[in-house]
Amino acid sequence: MPTLGFIGCGAITEAVVRGLCTMPDLTCRNSISIVLSPRGSARSAALAAEFGMCDRAESNQEVIERADWVFIGLLAQQTEEILKAIKFKPDQQIVSMIPFGLIDIRPHVLPATNVVFSIPMPSVAMHLGPIAMFPRNEKVKELYSNIGVPVEVDNTTQLVTLTCGTAFMAPYYQLLDTMTSWMEAKGVSRDASSQFVGSLFHSLTVDALKVKGNGYAELTEECQTTGGLNEQALRELRASGAYEHWQVALESINTRMTN
Repeated sequence: MPTLGFIGCGAITEAVVRGLCTMPDLTCRNSISIVLSPRGSARSAALAAEFGMCDRAESNQEVIERADWVFIGLLAQQTEEILKAIKFKPDQQIVSMIPFGLIDIRPHVLPATNVVFSIPMPSVAMHLGPIAMFPRNEKVKELYSNIGVPVEVDNTTQLVTLTCGTAFMAPYYQLLDTMTSWMEAKGVSRDASSQFVGSLFHSLTVDALKVKGNGYAELTEECQTTGGLNEQALRELRASGAYEHWQVALESINTRMTN
């Protein structure tokens, strides 16, 4: 297994490293070594202290010198300035964890040319969630499959399209909060309403992972009975234009990512 180096140690890097250091495959887990950059010093120091396979480098250049694969998890607006101070090696595998639409790192990692763009989610720390990838790379896919569900696409346009979906974590949680707050206002305790709503949407998500055929449209129909509660809620939300607002937000995010 190659030595994995990480430039930047924000929330996504921490999630990926934590997922790798706790992955169920003991053979794979015990074969990896991880070198963390000094950026995000509190996180990198904590990870190095918690996991024996992690070591904190003194500089970003030291990460490059020691690593076979280099994962880049920087803020887009800082990336060019930081990377121009680093000298990469031509044979290194580069894995970007920065949304492609915000910056294309390829000119900044030369002479390395083997670059994979990826979008890990925070949930990979728990070995859950999709990881959009382009281009196809079996070795990177195999590694990522230990911490999430790699989803390979055919071009950067498709990668940006999937990335737009990641902007809906906060709106999703806001929906859950809206429901639990309404229940609490009706006299249900916060603990009970949160447990109920969390369990409800967890069950729906598990079911959604099995989707086939006509996809979610089919599940939408299956949930409804004539004159039933789901039919009423869906009808009223559609009439209010609620779902059109979600599409407008997706288009707005996509515009930002592509301009």
